[in-house]
Amino acid sequence: IDIVDKISNCSIFSRGTNVNFVHVLDSKNIEIKSYVKGVGFVNSSGSGICASLVAGNKIGLLKNKVTARLEYGNVIVEYGKKELVSMTGSVKVIIDGDYKEE
Repeated sequence: IDIVDKISNCSIFSRGTNVNFVHVLDSKNIEIKSYVKGVGFVNSSGSGICASLVAGNKIGLLKNKVTARLEYGNVIVEYGKKELVSMTGSVKVIIDGDYKEE
């Protein structure tokens, strides 16, 4: 995690940056782990998933529609007309609790 924090806070990113690790399974399937600046590793990052598809598509590794395989389920991501990106997937509660404002 130390190296990931160093990447996230590298001086070339004046305000820090999120870091995504993408394993391309094939041109239509990826696995992704996301590290959000100031938070750490998260279960999912919608913007990270979308950015990973666009980057992978631009360099020829991914089709314009992929399945992102995540720890708690899959998301279908599509890079379409007019360079719009959309995500489709199910919603699952992974934690429940009460918030009390002090």
